[in-house]
Amino acid sequence: MRKNKIANALFFLIAAPCIFLVIGFTVIEAIAMGDSFYQKQFEKQGISAQTGVSQDGLMDFAHEVQNLLSGKGGLSSHMVVNGQSVETFGEQELFHMDEVADLFGRFSSVRFSLAVAFFALFTAFYMLDNRHAIANVLACCLANLAGIAAIATMAAMDFDLVFTVFHEILFDNDLWMFPSNSMLIRILTEEFFMNFAAQAGICIAIILLGISIFAACMLQKRKKKELANGD
Repeated sequence: MRKNKIANALFFLIAAPCIFLVIGFTVIEAIAMGDSFYQKQFEKQGISAQTGVSQDGLMDFAHEVQNLLSGKGGLSSHMVVNGQSVETFGEQELFHMDEVADLFGRFSSVRFSLAVAFFALFTAFYMLDNRHAIANVLACCLANLAGIAAIATMAAMDFDLVFTVFHEILFDNDLWMFPSNSMLIRILTEEFFMNFAAQAGICIAIILLGISIFAACMLQKRKKKELANGD
């Protein structure tokens, strides 16, 4: 019994972050690499009117960001503002975006390893005791859902604090803090990131909830089978 508890605890400690990171990064990547979110946010917030950059120019910027994140290019320091090509991004903005791209690439590289680690662990536990393996997955998903709910609550209360802590964890400098007139944060506003986080959080929660329901149904089905067999 004690060995089973230790094994289940070990499964939870390894599997829970693996599930969250694999699903989380996959969702973030899907949103960041698609055009629809950028276009919707630029139009909704009236970024073109505020910055003097046309909607097409803003989408060209979005495509440069996507190419940067995927390692296919860099971010240009110039944009067409009010019909004229001007230098819009300085050394600080370009350096920070390179840091973001490097972090994005690292998560992309480690995602496959985390997925393999989870499935290998789950397969091993399933072969030994499929009921507890499924129950452990359910526990991991529910714990992650609770974590998302907690973060969402904190973000709703003070998004600036969550945003700051997030950056302080991921970056070892303060180069992500830009002056209010920086074109980068005039385009990628706080509202942009709030909506990005909200959309990503909802998508992650839906996936986790779907896995939880499936796992719960599997457990219920197994329980009915055991009762029918008189186990």
